[in-house]
Amino acid sequence: MNINIIVSSLLIILTFTTLSFADQIYLTNGDRVTGKIIKMEDGKLSLKSELLDEVVINSENIDSFATDEPIEVHLSETMVIEEKVKRSESGKILIEPSDKKEEKLYKISEITRIGPLPDPVKWTTNLSTSIAGSEGNSENFNFNFGAFVKRRSENDRTTFGAEYLFEQDGDETTQDEWYADLQYDYFFSKKFFWFTSVRFEQDDLSDLDLRFILSPGVGYQWVESDKLNFSTEAGLAFIHESFSEGESNNEITLRLGYHFDKNLFSKLKFFHDLKLFPAISDPSNLYLITSAGLRTQITENFYSEAKVSIEHDTTPADDAEETDLNYTIGVGVSF
Repeated sequence: MNINIIVSSLLIILTFTTLSFADQIYLTNGDRVTGKIIKMEDGKLSLKSELLDEVVINSENIDSFATDEPIEVHLSETMVIEEKVKRSESGKILIEPSDKKEEKLYKISEITRIGPLPDPVKWTTNLSTSIAGSEGNSENFNFNFGAFVKRRSENDRTTFGAEYLFEQDGDETTQDEWYADLQYDYFFSKKFFWFTSVRFEQDDLSDLDLRFILSPGVGYQWVESDKLNFSTEAGLAFIHESFSEGESNNEITLRLGYHFDKNLFSKLKFFHDLKLFPAISDPSNLYLITSAGLRTQITENFYSEAKVSIEHDTTPADDAEETDLNYTIGVGVSF
């Protein structure tokens, strides 16, 4: 037999075998899409196709579908079926039980999800640093290091942030300060959460031995996604400050703040945080922390970042400025 005929026959058989064992999506306009169903969530079905790569289809445009293998179908929070799916009448599917029992009919509108649920706990870690220096006609050195860790589950969120900034000009130290933040949020609904946070600070150049802030309150998560996050917070705070000269302050304040970040482009993110602590006894006596910046993703795990931070304290130590402005440009790693 001619070798070309044999090869052609095998290719035809392989093609029809592949098609016959692929998932089939039947659309309301009469078209059919063939591939492998990846998932379905938020009313959108994702299909991996050899010719079209990944295809996303609104569920309202799906007439029916069929799978060649068992697939995890969520019909409610508690009802999950992992069986083969067969095409049925318009707007419906048939579940084919593996135990050969009677097939069951379900509406596509009853499906809340296809595919396993995402990991209930998500961790995010960012580490950033910048180093610069010179010798010769001028001698200076500066070093910054920052760390951010977030743990997010369905019902709670824990965030930790810390930064150390050091600068030396000749023999004189012109900056030596650090802070550490820890906050726990408990979501008692999809949007509302209780929070408790603690913050520690030290700034040798401002004669600040320690600033300690304990703050409980309530927050609202307006948006939370990979591309956009916005939350607001309000509560009370206890602030303790001790200075190098032996003085100390204790104050009860309000706490008002927000966090915002947004992907401007696929690899460029803008972020802005603000926390305001006006004293209850005298609102003109306040402490403010704010930062804003841009982060550019270089690779999947490495990024560059430019950030400006401002701290304003209306009751600083003697001979210390009320406002500190810091700006950093560095690189980081995320995982």
